[in-house]
Amino acid sequence: MFSVKGGTASSPMTGLPGYILGSAGPSGFGASSTADQSARVLASRGAEVIIAARDPAKAAAAAGKIKAQHPSATVSTLQLDLSSLESVKAAAEQYVAGGKPLHVLMLNAGVMACPYGLTKDGHETQFGTNHLGHFALVHRLQGVLEATARSSGEPGRVVVLASSAHFGPYMPEGVRSEETIDSKEGYSPWGAYGQSKLCNVLFARNPSHL
Repeated sequence: MFSVKGGTASSPMTGLPGYILGSAGPSGFGASSTADQSARVLASRGAEVIIAARDPAKAAAAAGKIKAQHPSATVSTLQLDLSSLESVKAAAEQYVAGGKPLHVLMLNAGVMACPYGLTKDGHETQFGTNHLGHFALVHRLQGVLEATARSSGEPGRVVVLASSAHFGPYMPEGVRSEETIDSKEGYSPWGAYGQSKLCNVLFARNPSHL
């Protein structure tokens, strides 16, 4: 988690009026999912929550459920497929065009230990979705995060959902080389997942250099 003003944001968030965009996984929202719990709690505390997900119907259903539980909550949706950099670009452009500020960007979505495959852009699925998609989303929305921080006087936040699986990436390299990271040869579902989570941790620690 880092502040767009620089440094590490370690203090807890207190008041929550503001716009919070959170990404949701390809399976949508489950009652116990991190994305669902985050959206529900933040909306109940006064934040305007935007659910960004691949499946618009599932995102709309999740938003409706939150509104049913918390009638005063403000929840909207945004179509986003993190396995497609074109979709990331379109989602970010749509958000910016809407003219809303952005106080917090929560990176919840991800795929886990799936069989080998490639994203629409030719990257190994877990690396491309869990890391590259979020990396691109952050950098495309960085301008509005920084503008919101300047106008509000409060640091914006990017919250990266990590996992203890980052301790179990490919060994001994941790992150495979540029030549092999998208290769099927030597692919391990859990190694690839751990690699993607390690990338998330490294990105959160040093967002401008990964």
